[in-house]
Amino acid sequence: MQKEDLIYIAGLFDGEGSISLFWQKRPDVARVRTVRASISIGNTDRSIIEYLHQCLGGNFHSVKRSNPNWKPVYLWTASTNQAVEIIKELLPYLRIKKKQAELLIEYQQYKRSIPWRGRTGYTESEWNNLWTYCKKMRELNACSGNKVNHSVINPRE
Repeated sequence: MQKEDLIYIAGLFDGEGSISLFWQKRPDVARVRTVRASISIGNTDRSIIEYLHQCLGGNFHSVKRSNPNWKPVYLWTASTNQAVEIIKELLPYLRIKKKQAELLIEYQQYKRSIPWRGRTGYTESEWNNLWTYCKKMRELNACSGNKVNHSVINPRE
């Protein structure tokens, strides 16, 4: 991808994008939980979302709006390894979401260092470390420095 495209897309991420980590249950094993990386950009201009899809891959779809008078919203997303690879390319050009991007890359490096245990999931220590990454990302994404009460949403408590 050309530098101009990367700079433009980084600007879109800084203004309209989201970088997140969230926990979810594994669909194949009810008691096993994991942490996933996700990045997204939403916009009412479909051509921007199609451009992102063309340049970066990922997925895009329209979001159903509750008010029929509102413009349709289109959402581009990428998750897990694809999300991290995209963020690595954009990192030199990000400004506002640079800390979130760096945390996402750090999280991925940690997660890759954990041995895969299949149905047994993570050790308590590994889960606590993964959960700490989720909490840090939520704090970085919180508006106006608001603190988030993470103890309420920890799935292991």
